[in-house]
Amino acid sequence: MSTRNDRERDASAITVESNLDVTKRVVVVQLSESDVREVIAVAEQCLSAHTLDEFIDTVLTSCQQLVSSDVITYNEVELGVPEITFRELPGESYSPDLLTAFLYHLDDHPVIARMRRSGSGAAIRISDVVSSREFHNRGIYSDFFHRLGLEDQVAISLRVNPTRIIGIAANRDCVFTHNERDRFEMLRPLLVSAYHSVTRFAELERVTEYLRLGLSSAGCDVFMLSDDGGVVECTDGALRRLSAALPLGTEESVPVFLAHLARVSKSLRWEAAGARWMASTTHVDAGVIVTIRRDGLPHAAELQSSLGVSKREAQVLVLIAEGQTSAEVARTLDISVRTVHKHLEHLYRCLGASSRSEAATIARSVTEDFHSGT
Repeated sequence: MSTRNDRERDASAITVESNLDVTKRVVVVQLSESDVREVIAVAEQCLSAHTLDEFIDTVLTSCQQLVSSDVITYNEVELGVPEITFRELPGESYSPDLLTAFLYHLDDHPVIARMRRSGSGAAIRISDVVSSREFHNRGIYSDFFHRLGLEDQVAISLRVNPTRIIGIAANRDCVFTHNERDRFEMLRPLLVSAYHSVTRFAELERVTEYLRLGLSSAGCDVFMLSDDGGVVECTDGALRRLSAALPLGTEESVPVFLAHLARVSKSLRWEAAGARWMASTTHVDAGVIVTIRRDGLPHAAELQSSLGVSKREAQVLVLIAEGQTSAEVARTLDISVRTVHKHLEHLYRCLGASSRSEAATIARSVTEDFHSGT
């Protein structure tokens, strides 16, 4: 016989369609209004994170409130190696020997095996995949879960591919309910969105820092390329200047040239437009950094360390060596012409130079000595 509370709960139930990928079909689940409100509250906390560390900490804390668990973890599992990077709550739940046992029996893990086979990150419990008896007969239970006093796990994945799974797993000493799994599943797409936001933000921060480092050496154009040579970001006007600096002098040649640079790891030199040019390539985790400048023109960092001038004075000297007027230098560095003249006066005294051309000659000679090792 149903109680009044049961009837009120049913009356406020909200139907949610979710592909749990447990039965390979769309499953219609019912969550109460209070369930939905709790999921939304957790999602709002996670979506407010600005860094990956902040996101992980927020997810672990808030998800433990949403789905009661003894241990909850954020995991990055490398399937081919195998290797795992994780963060758990409460901390220090897993000893080194337990982690060794986990990795040894990784292929025996019911949830990981299902996610790997299906390619789906939908919420799934160990109890959805195998019976309690079958689970207890597996090495991963006796050597890992049993030693921690854990009997079930419900997990979602934020990213699944054949070699890597990134996900959240809640573990406890009794079976998770259908309702708890469904709450986790309703939260999953929101967590995926938050995860992609913080990782993309981190990538953009790295790109920005690379470009900032390049811009500190005035006179260089800097490109951030993807591994296949596509332009992710570049300094203002870089594509136009590179087009003019290439032998063909057409914009169509730029993508081919950059794609070639993405595949090499050494400097290239060429002559075009009445000048010599040099491109330097550096491969980093986020892609490929390419700096392009006229060969023989100095880097600000080189001048700063060799001449003992300030960073801004070194930047002014580079642009002067490139042939820019005081007005052009002012526009490039976003300073006044008067400030440019003050920097030049100090540079003349420091270098013992009496003119712009003499200062530029000294700058070029410093660069030649720097690269020759003298």
